[in-house]
Amino acid sequence: MKRLMWCLAVVLMLAGCGSGDRQEAATESAATDTAPSTTQRPPSTSPAATPATVDCAKPGNDVEKLVCTDPDLAALDRRVDELFRQALNESGADAAQLEAEQRGWKSGRDDCWKSQDIARCVLEEYQTRAVELQIGLPGAAASPTVEYRCTDSGQPVSAVFYNDIDPRSMVLTVGRDRAILFAQPTGSGIHYSREGADYAEHQGEVTIDFYGTKLTCTPA
Repeated sequence: MKRLMWCLAVVLMLAGCGSGDRQEAATESAATDTAPSTTQRPPSTSPAATPATVDCAKPGNDVEKLVCTDPDLAALDRRVDELFRQALNESGADAAQLEAEQRGWKSGRDDCWKSQDIARCVLEEYQTRAVELQIGLPGAAASPTVEYRCTDSGQPVSAVFYNDIDPRSMVLTVGRDRAILFAQPTGSGIHYSREGADYAEHQGEVTIDFYGTKLTCTPA
């Protein structure tokens, strides 16, 4: 989780603020956040030093073997690689920062062998990196931030929704901690989740389980 929070602190440094409209309106927003670059470099013209793509001719560990035998994970691996190279080739991209983040992400992905649900962990690692790379593209507009009043917490709670990227997702902030959650099918209301965190809204009431912290909230 520490690696995810560190990555988010970089890509969401300039996230849009403000109370925004009701959450349903916020979930229609298609815009994305802008991440600042502290060290400007020319766009990369050579192959990425830290590609995402797994070499299935010689997978290096059990997680890479899983990616090579699962068509959906293999497709996500290629997509993350494409998004990473796109980010590297953006004008003014900080290649050193991006490559450091990519190495950190790969290390976190490979640690999924420790998880009780390895397949879910690997899937969510790829989904998380895909979202980070998309919302961190330079020049992307900021999505509105939805603030919440939570009766059982003194911590500030807010969310930014990204429903025109793939996967549809939200960035949920509780106190100083952030996590990317992914849209889930639901018969009614709104539902986002990832392993350890859950956000659900039904008839104007929001329930949040943020790594064991349970909250009942309403949009401010």
